[in-house]
Amino acid sequence: MLSQEEKAIIREYRLALRRIHAELAPIYASFPQTTQQRNRQRYLRQLQVQIEQIIAEMYAKNQPRVVGTLGEVYKESYYMTGWAIDMEVDDAQLVWGILNPDVVRRAVLAPIDKLTLNDRLKRNRNLIIKSIRHHLAQGIIMGESYSKMAKRIEKVLEGDAKKARLIMRTEGHRVRNQGRFDSAMKAEELGVESLKVWDATLDLRTRPAHGMLDGTKIAIDEDFVSLNGGIGKHPGGMGNPRDDCNCRCTIRLELPGYGPSVRRIRGEGIKPYITYREWIKKQQKEQEANKSEEN
Repeated sequence: MLSQEEKAIIREYRLALRRIHAELAPIYASFPQTTQQRNRQRYLRQLQVQIEQIIAEMYAKNQPRVVGTLGEVYKESYYMTGWAIDMEVDDAQLVWGILNPDVVRRAVLAPIDKLTLNDRLKRNRNLIIKSIRHHLAQGIIMGESYSKMAKRIEKVLEGDAKKARLIMRTEGHRVRNQGRFDSAMKAEELGVESLKVWDATLDLRTRPAHGMLDGTKIAIDEDFVSLNGGIGKHPGGMGNPRDDCNCRCTIRLELPGYGPSVRRIRGEGIKPYITYREWIKKQQKEQEANKSEEN
């Protein structure tokens, strides 16, 4: 779902760029280089209004779709975790009920670093409009050609598209783990005792602080503490950009005495269970052995 929504967002940015080119070209065609300063300002205001309208329409389309997709990700994670708990607990008669839409919306729009998802999208929209105003003014004052001005605008939109993709991935990761956490809390209310475990991705892209957390087992309502400074109930909800942005870690639930015997290692497949610390030591030894052979 997240991957499909990312593609849809990028399509909207490409569509916005085509619309901006369509507005930019005819104005430049009727914009002689000898135009007086007063007329330059008139052209500039005309461009600003048209482009800002295109940006506003793009965000108006993207924002509800992002919120809706994240809500579906949250519900999927919540119920899949509940299903997994049901499968693990013998003779369980657990009643999960139907998620209240307000609960889903609160989970999706929960503030991170004092900003909600809508706040961040609104901030990004204002920043891109401000940036486009700046580049339009600079280009017209300097008498730049249509192609140079178009490249300026394209660069601004590409940068904003990357921000949108980062927000989608970061928020998707957060709500997925939030769904798992809330499901675990519900299971605890229903009498199922379990621990939550931090699972990092076993590859060299994992940040060291999260590698150190891998395999950490704590009570459901306790906080994880990262060496990067974040503190929170689950990955993606640590309240610290150095921990939350582009994080790929997850939480899993573990019934006491029923730890895993295997885990998936990126590029290697399913292997006997090993922590990130053990895995990274193994990688370092292999690298040292390869260097010795080369020498």
